[in-house]
Amino acid sequence: MSSLLDTFQGLPVHPLVVHFAVVLLPLATISTMHKDSTSCWSAIDGNVYDLTSWITQHPGGAGVIKGMCGKDGTAAYNSQHRGQGRPASELARFKIGSLK
Repeated sequence: MSSLLDTFQGLPVHPLVVHFAVVLLPLATISTMHKDSTSCWSAIDGNVYDLTSWITQHPGGAGVIKGMCGKDGTAAYNSQHRGQGRPASELARFKIGSLK
């Protein structure tokens, strides 16, 4: 959650408000500020995910996730995991907002 709060620097946003709010994030913000392994956000099917902590845990290797940092990863995700329940439930844990 701290990486999401970093996006709102200077604004008085309480963590509980951020947790329950629908945060709309533009792809431009994702592609410029969250494009590497130190802060890895990706848009998938219109939602935004903070995959930073998942990079080292991904069963297919870190490189797969690093390739999605700062990008719309919909095509990459769906080509590997479309219709699979476990990857979808894993991904849901990292949702931080929706694409604007």
